[in-house]
Amino acid sequence: MVKKEELKQNWEKINSIYSQCFPSKKGRSTKKTDMALGLLILKHLYRKSDRDLVRDLHLNTSYMHFCGLSYSEVSEANRLGKKVINHSTLTRIRKKLGPERVEKIVSVVTRDLVSRKIIDGKILLTDTTSLEKNIA
Repeated sequence: MVKKEELKQNWEKINSIYSQCFPSKKGRSTKKTDMALGLLILKHLYRKSDRDLVRDLHLNTSYMHFCGLSYSEVSEANRLGKKVINHSTLTRIRKKLGPERVEKIVSVVTRDLVSRKIIDGKILLTDTTSLEKNIA
């Protein structure tokens, strides 16, 4: 059985890749790395639409914890009738990440898990729904 502490990722490396998508200091601030990528992982695991995923994030404390949000952050947003992240923002994040950055993030996560002997790294199945498709 894998302990919770063993599953912590090196968010510093992952955040450096993620923040490349948002180089400008103008406009709204970027969403937290663990929230954005956590939601993309949950989307893959549970095969939910972006709208359902954001709705469930506001209702499910396990989702909140997985995405690095406190209950008070989410309850305050609920009280104000707002969302901590909009479903359309997830689409823009996927588009901005692009296949190259997704591959870098997968590589960082995989190396970390192999080095800690959580996985052996010989076989790795990935989801390609976030990759661009050339469909004419």
